[in-house]
Amino acid sequence: MSGKRGEMPSNDRNKRMRFDSSVPHADPELKRLLCLVDEEIDEKAVIKAIQKNPSVARAKYKASYLGPDFPLYIAIKRGASFGVVNAIFRAYPEAVKEKNSEDETILHGACRMAAPFEIVSLLWEGWPDAVNRKNRNGQTPLHCACSNHASVESVTFLMEKCPQALAEKEEMAGQTPLHCACTFSVSHEVVSFLLKACPTVVEEKNKFGQTLLHSMCSINGNPASLDTLLLLLKYHPEAVRIKDNDGRMPLHYACKKRVSIDVVTLLLEKNPSAVEEKDIYGETPLHLMCKYCTPAREKMILSHVSCLVSNRLDRSVATKMMRDFIEIKWQGGLILLFELFPLSVTCLNHIPMSIVPSLLSMMGRHCKILTMSTMMINRQDVLNIY
Repeated sequence: MSGKRGEMPSNDRNKRMRFDSSVPHADPELKRLLCLVDEEIDEKAVIKAIQKNPSVARAKYKASYLGPDFPLYIAIKRGASFGVVNAIFRAYPEAVKEKNSEDETILHGACRMAAPFEIVSLLWEGWPDAVNRKNRNGQTPLHCACSNHASVESVTFLMEKCPQALAEKEEMAGQTPLHCACTFSVSHEVVSFLLKACPTVVEEKNKFGQTLLHSMCSINGNPASLDTLLLLLKYHPEAVRIKDNDGRMPLHYACKKRVSIDVVTLLLEKNPSAVEEKDIYGETPLHLMCKYCTPAREKMILSHVSCLVSNRLDRSVATKMMRDFIEIKWQGGLILLFELFPLSVTCLNHIPMSIVPSLLSMMGRHCKILTMSTMMINRQDVLNIY
């Protein structure tokens, strides 16, 4: 057989899944309808075949590159509508208790495929205990749903039917369903719901010593939701300071994985000293950022904050820093500058007059009164604007 293991043979020109017709009850017509992987399922024809002879739903159809599956699972994997899945289910509901070689039930598979809520509910109806079953990696259907962008309705349903799954860790990485949701950047709504349902899980770590915030910052190039990050920090503000088994804080991963600049700046605002922290390999977030070819703007931000927290700056450096932060409109960076290096307010003399009023307006609600007073003393000309 040519091709890589697990792939369809290259000489299979019609790209059909090859089925084992020796299985009892196998129906040639249903076999033909289900095996056309490059074509949409003719749903009316499938329903007609099932209604004509319900026993065909009891057959297992074996693909040449997959294990044998019941029509119920094949239809779900093919993204068939609820009408088709329901018709096959009614013909042979016992199929929901079938497990594959990974000890996964059809409910696991449906959750992994992010099947519609109606299908998830239907499978539970056929075997309620399926929500408690774990696959070979210790994952419940809730883990699978949270790893594959299942709907809020499906996640809610699974959690209500198996609330203990919220705190259960799968065996490969020691991840809870909430870790899975953060790792695979599911919707803010799902993360919010899980946090409200079990807030204590927010402090759990996986086998690598990583918190939920580590998980969310480890998504390659994916702009993690700021709302979701803020929500995690609301429940667990200390997460920005926690190191994993490699000595890395969330900022290390945000820099390594090239997440959005908004995420990087938020982490810096919450814990600026993280920029100087070295992991067990001796690398700081800036090292990781430079290693993975991050754009110049992000490098500039980390370099400036590094100088700031290590007190490696004078007025000239502070002036450049202020100009750069104003240019990129990073309000949090200006706050850090004024609070960690109060002398920087004297640099206002080198800032164009046209910028100062908007700068003061932007900073007024956030800086200490003493800092604001010093700013006004150094730029009294602002008071002369009518």
